[in-house]
Amino acid sequence: MGDALSIVLLILVAILVIGPKKLPAGLEALWLTWTNFSRSQHGAEALSLDTARRLWTHEKSPLYNGIQLLYAASEHLTELRQRLFFALIGVGVAVLLTFTFSDQIFDLLLAPLSKVQKPTRQTTSELELTQSVAISTTVAPPGSSEAVSVTVTIPAGTRLPVTYVLPAEKIQPIFTKPTEMFVATFKVDVYAGVGLAMPLVIYELFAFLLPGLLPNEKRYAYLLLPAVGFFFVAGVAFAYNLMLPFALQFLFTFGSNIAQPLPSIGDYINFVTSVLFWVGLTFETPLVIFFLAKVGLVKVPQLRSFRRFAIVLAFVIAALVTPTPDPLNQTIVALPIIVLYELGIILARFA
Repeated sequence: MGDALSIVLLILVAILVIGPKKLPAGLEALWLTWTNFSRSQHGAEALSLDTARRLWTHEKSPLYNGIQLLYAASEHLTELRQRLFFALIGVGVAVLLTFTFSDQIFDLLLAPLSKVQKPTRQTTSELELTQSVAISTTVAPPGSSEAVSVTVTIPAGTRLPVTYVLPAEKIQPIFTKPTEMFVATFKVDVYAGVGLAMPLVIYELFAFLLPGLLPNEKRYAYLLLPAVGFFFVAGVAFAYNLMLPFALQFLFTFGSNIAQPLPSIGDYINFVTSVLFWVGLTFETPLVIFFLAKVGLVKVPQLRSFRRFAIVLAFVIAALVTPTPDPLNQTIVALPIIVLYELGIILARFA
């Protein structure tokens, strides 16, 4: 998954920087250079570009087929490049805007952590009196029912055992590297900027794909695009308000009597953003089911018969998504997934 995403990003960067018209010619030149280098290692003569093209066509080279596809799609890629530029400009402006609100964004991300409190601890120690202390009280002597007043003098230097309870403390993140806080701030600003500019990015992508869609496909696209955003935001809100407080409370209080929890700001930001993203993505389950039903890969009777397996799969996904091993937190995530699966079955009827 990560390798495929890296390849797609590399292609998009190449289209933006090099251009869709120069990109296939540049790839062809690089492939020709590599081919001639390989031939020179075996004592063969170098090939011209025309000869190499005939050779690649005869060998049915997949790379050359991809280059030919880039040549054929250069007009569409030119439009894609323009829309990527607009989207990139929007992301850049959004990142600059979120940079001015970094403190407020950090407050939002740190709010679940601020609610976590370490458990109170009972501590016993000795206090040494620096001066004599006289304590007056009343006691009932043995064999007498009447209380008498007595004064007890404790001399200076006496050590008295004292037991007291330490108040609960809030957990504060730290940073241990010179660049850690800067990198964490940069990540937060970029993530927030991309999220803020996402409507523009989706619009540019949709405007690029719209001419190639059929009328009924356009109608579904107009309905699905807002739904994608709604379900993702709903997942993020669910993780932020319900899942993260339980998870953080469990993780930072478990074993706190053995080790002191001192989370680094970089690790904490990575943890929170990862949980928010994957839970938000999990909430897209109904739309994924609708899409699969629309293309004919699944049917409603199949989805119903798969219900028991879906319940088990929901708990498996919850175990992977949730950062804690406790069953309560996993159940909190699994139950919405089961509800979303049932909603997906309902949507599949209209596919």
